[in-house]
Amino acid sequence: MILAAGLGTRLRPVTDKIAKPAVPFFGRPILLRTLDLLAEIGVTEAIVNSHYRPDDVARLLAKSPIPATLSHEPEILGTGGGLARVREKFRGEEAFLLINGDVIFELPLGEAFVAHRASEALGTLLLLRNPDPSRYGIIVAPEGFHSGCAGDPLRRVDRILPPAASGEGFLYAGAAIFSGSVLDRLPEGRSELVPALLGPLSSEGALAGYLSDGIWYELGTPGDLLQAHLDLLRRMLAGRMDSLPLARRIVGNPMRFDRELRSAIHPTARIDGLVDEIIADEGCVVGEAVELRRSLLLPGARVGGDTTLADRVITRE
Repeated sequence: MILAAGLGTRLRPVTDKIAKPAVPFFGRPILLRTLDLLAEIGVTEAIVNSHYRPDDVARLLAKSPIPATLSHEPEILGTGGGLARVREKFRGEEAFLLINGDVIFELPLGEAFVAHRASEALGTLLLLRNPDPSRYGIIVAPEGFHSGCAGDPLRRVDRILPPAASGEGFLYAGAAIFSGSVLDRLPEGRSELVPALLGPLSSEGALAGYLSDGIWYELGTPGDLLQAHLDLLRRMLAGRMDSLPLARRIVGNPMRFDRELRSAIHPTARIDGLVDEIIADEGCVVGEAVELRRSLLLPGARVGGDTTLADRVITRE
């Protein structure tokens, strides 16, 4: 299941006229990038919830690389309530994936799934080193959780702390694996996963964390969206090996990468000005008197006149 029912409030004004899952990441909507990854690792079916601008999400699912069902929430139900609403669709499943709809990552989901199934954990969270504990919650997981796999890759999650809490820990990467039996623990109606499920599982010693390295971007704000594009652009132009799987899904789909301009340009974009480290999406225009650096142009954005801009997310007027 992909959680995609959020309002996208922090991403405004980008989300004023488009649902967050439909915001493009290198020219392809965030939701479809996630579904591309799931198809690549062998997932055969997905459920996606929605609330804000559900028609945007429904149009995306019509283009999904795997069969995907929409679960629309007229009243938003939260991360736990959205999952509880579709629990019957998971009946009989030994385990399933739960993924946040506002992240782009290249993490070892397949290996984590194997480790989860080999363990006695009821839930396994994908964890990363926490780059900013003041912003992201802290997952405290100091001890190993026997998985039966080589190297015992799992850790036991003891506590889940809010941002800025004291102590050291890891970042939850927005992807988790759960055993099907946990669904009956969720209450009807609105709920959130941490108090309704993750907290109780950690208290019981039944919640594991799979600590990994990899590419991970949260696309919560316009600044996050810009920095994610620039970071991956730089990795790809530098030939960083850790970006290659994600790069294969992005290059030519639909963006082309121009090493001379150090930029990613949609085939329908027109660039006449001086640019450096830009990502220009479908139908974008940069006039000949423009200097533009370190910026993201979303579909239909136009920059004209005698203008010098940097570090911007530019939307269609």
